[in-house]
Amino acid sequence: MVSFQCDQGFTLQGNAYITCMPGPVRSSVWRLYDRLQRRHLSPGFPGNYQSSLDCSWRVQLPIGFGIHLQFMNFSTEPVHDYLEVRSGNLETGTVIDRSSGPVLPNSLFSTTHETTLFFHSDYSQNKHGFHIVYQAYELQRCPDPRPFRNGIVIGQEYSVGMTISFECLSGYTLLGEPSLTCLHGVSRNWNHPIPRCEVQQLHLSESQLLPLPFSSLSVARDGPDQASPQIGQFSGNSVQEGVSTTANQVLIKFHSDFSTSGFFVLKYYAYQLRACQPPPPVANATILTDDDEFEIGDIIQYSCLPGFTLVGSEILTCRLGERLQMDAPPPVCQETMNNHIGIVIKP
Repeated sequence: MVSFQCDQGFTLQGNAYITCMPGPVRSSVWRLYDRLQRRHLSPGFPGNYQSSLDCSWRVQLPIGFGIHLQFMNFSTEPVHDYLEVRSGNLETGTVIDRSSGPVLPNSLFSTTHETTLFFHSDYSQNKHGFHIVYQAYELQRCPDPRPFRNGIVIGQEYSVGMTISFECLSGYTLLGEPSLTCLHGVSRNWNHPIPRCEVQQLHLSESQLLPLPFSSLSVARDGPDQASPQIGQFSGNSVQEGVSTTANQVLIKFHSDFSTSGFFVLKYYAYQLRACQPPPPVANATILTDDDEFEIGDIIQYSCLPGFTLVGSEILTCRLGERLQMDAPPPVCQETMNNHIGIVIKP
């Protein structure tokens, strides 16, 4: 055991007693439960360190804390003498930095509650070594993925190293990674972007209506029945332009009379429906939106100019029902009539 005392006018930073541990590598282990900031000096600092050293120091923090290492001084023999910082213990920890030479290393963050420093010197040149300040910091949680539209999140722990998974409701498809893990680092982030649940819609493209007599007619409706909006009506002998739907079901109705027969070929594919169509402009109104693309859950807020009164819904929300659309028609701004007396002239 070695004890330390400071000269008059100086305060001891670190352990007053260090015990040399058995084994081929000399080490010092301390816990930072009572005080979460300390410093460490290389052997002999500010003098030169000795030759043929293999020293390790292990910092243990409470679970949920990481450590920030800031180098105040650093000078070793290039290449041959070096300091390693490992996330974890000496035997199995991951090396997150290895420094050597006269250049002051950048600050480091270790995002585990246990960090090990390993210093090696060979038999030749000896330098001043290093002076490091340690600062413990609390590991924050990753961002809450909720609300997760049209799906559910499995798992409620969002701290470092934890994994959550995602599932979509019936009729929706997951776009992205089904599982995310909260990463280590200065700030908490998931290892992949948060996925989305979106409904697959039908897109009628490259539609080919090949020789049909004029008396034959094909009608496409944006929905499952006759009440759905009509999006196309095709007849004749020419190839038609494609049309797109906003619902996950399409009604295609074909009619032919008693005369000449024919045929048609229709090609279609599904695409991911992302946004509602922007509503038409409202006279004498201003519109407040986050951006020009209205995804599910986005809102549009209307307000009338002075002298006008809003009639209808002030806020429209992009919602997915039978189709992806705003949940109400746009409002109107009617001129406010303040006078109680007027003149009516008959025609």
